[in-house]
Amino acid sequence: MKVNTAKNFLSRDVSATLKFLATQDSKKEYQTTALFIEILSQWFTIMTSRAANLTLRKIPRDEIS
Repeated sequence: MKVNTAKNFLSRDVSATLKFLATQDSKKEYQTTALFIEILSQWFTIMTSRAANLTLRKIPRDEIS
């Protein structure tokens, strides 16, 4: 799978759409999948972030500045 395609598919927009469908159709599967996609989207944002305050690191924030 290409990264851009995966990024678009596993986005917060898709998660929000699934949450909306879960309320309309009363299907718990949609809600579970929406939560999973939202977690993956947040993980991808953290892992690809170039901002020092959003990245995962061992150095405390005070020592970066």
